[in-house]
Order: sequence, then structure tokens, then C-alpha cells
Amino acid sequence: MAGDARRCFLACFPDAAGVAALGEVCERLAPVVRGRGVRWLPAENWHVTLVFLGTLAERPVAVLIEALEQAFPHFDGIACRTRGALFLPSASRPRVFAVGLDSDGGLERTAARAAETVDAAGLTRDERPFRAHLTLARLKGGPARLEGELPEPVAFSVDRVGLYASDTGPDGARYTPVWQRVADGR
Repeated sequence: MAGDARRCFLACFPDAAGVAALGEVCERLAPVVRGRGVRWLPAENWHVTLVFLGTLAERPVAVLIEALEQAFPHFDGIACRTRGALFLPSASRPRVFAVGLDSDGGLERTAARAAETVDAAGLTRDERPFRAHLTLARLKGGPARLEGELPEPVAFSVDRVGLYASDTGPDGARYTPVWQRVADGR
């Protein structure tokens, strides 16, 4: 992290097949999502946030990486299915459009382990409860709605869990892996 404090989060990212499947979902949803200033996110930014950490300096990140190495010695990936559409925090004041996710508890267990790891490392984190979803678009506020049919649920896997830094620029956010565990053991 080169000595600079950066906004960080723990997350899972979809595998390549998942990115392709979610891309098809976006193509089918784009004509039916109505809201002010809908901006679809690039596929490389699609992720499931497990724990938001806020701004971290280099030293706490090193402590967290050590704790993550112990908490996640292996990652087997998690099978997921899309489940409905969400405007968050609400349809009357949305900031994001997302798809809900079902993982037979896999994402929830991983989020709980991530939160416990952050707590054990002595770091503060966002205390909001985990809600399994994947953000596909950002909105500028005002009421939002769906005008049309939702696509059928799609199945995909997340194949990476990790600590990521968020760097915001004129073209939006870019997420850089600080530490990650990939499903094949890397």
C-alpha cells in the first residue's frame, strides 16, 4: 500500500464464468431499471462485500493480512445463485442497484469469519449486518423502479476472497487486491 492510507474492504469476487453470466443478467436488466443517473459498473468491479473497513494505514493492514492468512488457509470457492433485485438502501432513496444472492449460507459463513478476523486483529469495521448481494449499478438518488420482468436466476461461483483497496478516480473506483486467497489455493 506504499505507506498511504486507503479505503479497504474484504470481499469475494466472481469467477470468469460468473462474470459472463452476470454480464448477461446486466444486458437483460439494463432496459428495465429506471432511476436517476443509472451508471452500470464495469465487470471487474463486481464483488460481494463481506466487511467494509474504511480507511486503513499500512501497519494495521499488515496485522490484518497476518490474521487473514490464519483465518483463510484455504478457500474452496462458493456456489451462488442470483435471487431477485434490490435497490439499496431503499427504492425511494437508492444509491445502488444489486442482485440478491443465495449461497446456502456459504457467503454468510465467510462474512462472519471475515468479521471475526477483523475483530481479532483489533481493527474497527462497519457494524451493519451482512446482506448477500452483488452491486451492478450506482444511482444518483431519487425514486427507482423496475419496469419489466426480472431475468431467471443464474448460478455462478465466487473464486476469490481477499482484502482490497478502493481508489477513486474520475472514471469511478478501481479495486486493487492487497491480499487474496484464490479457490485453487494461490
